[in-house]
Amino acid sequence: MYSLRCTQRLLRHLPFVASASTPRTSTRLGDWYANALFVGSARLVLCTSELSLLSVIVPLKDAQRLPLRLRAAVGSLLVRLGIHEAAVTTELRAMDDIVVARTASPRVLGSMTEIAWHCRDMAADSGRLDLRAWETYLADMPMLSQDPCEPGIKAAALLGAT
Repeated sequence: MYSLRCTQRLLRHLPFVASASTPRTSTRLGDWYANALFVGSARLVLCTSELSLLSVIVPLKDAQRLPLRLRAAVGSLLVRLGIHEAAVTTELRAMDDIVVARTASPRVLGSMTEIAWHCRDMAADSGRLDLRAWETYLADMPMLSQDPCEPGIKAAALLGAT
């Protein structure tokens, strides 16, 4: 069980109502924060782990499928980062149950603003949307809003995969 903490901007595009109460998360990466990310004509959702700042990017279309897309993208990225299969499976099982809620951490939102800027910059530099390459780049990008550490390394440590 975890909370998908959506910005007000994103909630306008989703068929979900934000819950007033949020249960304690059972995922090792914590709750996931989500915000709309519009890059050119692409309508995307930037999702960032509260504890590691690991980020995935999924399409906004078919918004009711956002939780499934998030879960699949997290699993894919963790595998690409070399996280042990058992740790990935355990984390994805913990993501089976979800509560949609409003954001709560200004620190995570500030980091997401920086991450979104990098995504737009990568799109401008390459002229294309390569979401998996962006996620890999972001996993290796040092984030200074918490312990100065790359999100991929932090996620591996949280998952007990180091």
